[in-house]
Amino acid sequence: MTETDPLRELGLTAREAEVYRLLLKLGDSSVAELHAASRIHTQLIYRAIQGLSSKGLATVVRRKYKTYVRAESPSTLEKLAAAHLADIRAELPKLQAIHKSGKDAVIRVAQGVEAIRDVRLKAIEALPEGGTFYIIGGAGGSKHEAGQYYDVMGRLHEKIEKLRKRKRIRRLMISYENMRSVTKRLGGDAEPLSEFRYLPEDFPTPTSTYIYGDTVAILIWPPEPAVITIESERLAQTYRQQFETLWNLARP
Repeated sequence: MTETDPLRELGLTAREAEVYRLLLKLGDSSVAELHAASRIHTQLIYRAIQGLSSKGLATVVRRKYKTYVRAESPSTLEKLAAAHLADIRAELPKLQAIHKSGKDAVIRVAQGVEAIRDVRLKAIEALPEGGTFYIIGGAGGSKHEAGQYYDVMGRLHEKIEKLRKRKRIRRLMISYENMRSVTKRLGGDAEPLSEFRYLPEDFPTPTSTYIYGDTVAILIWPPEPAVITIESERLAQTYRQQFETLWNLARP
């Protein structure tokens, strides 16, 4: 299997990546010095320098009537990666709008705490502005385990909540009466664009269900964390209908 060059993944051509690494190694260099060190044709070097300059990875400087090329700090690559990610995220709504899902449901299973963290973030990223995020259940089997959601999510919870509020996504959650005091203590029901209701039953459940877009995610909490995601427009609509029925039965 061919190893992927991370610089190529950021949009650099093979020649640009080669010249950039050479500049980092040599320091300020003239085109002649780059040619001597690499045997790359000077026209190709000029073209690579032009491409690197346009990406903010190289600067042409003049010193004592001579022209040199200087590589910018490798930390610039992080900015380049962030810009690429921002472009992709900006394009996602357009791509999702034209995406035609297959008729068959797509089922994925992921294990581990990271899977639980990942599905929560993906749900908020996938929903459009002004969308609704539906949750059934709590974060674990009993009121003593309810706080484990915050233990699992850590600081990522704050990041996700900021994104949710910025996109003005409503969070509707149905839990159980024995979770009411815990939810209030942790302040979950006081967050903006959030509404909680409680079913009278007082029994533990080791799972939670997320419904967002055309996806249903079933979360199994620690000690054996796992996530089952099902992408099916028809199934997601059925779950939303079930949610509405439970919502009308539950108490604020």
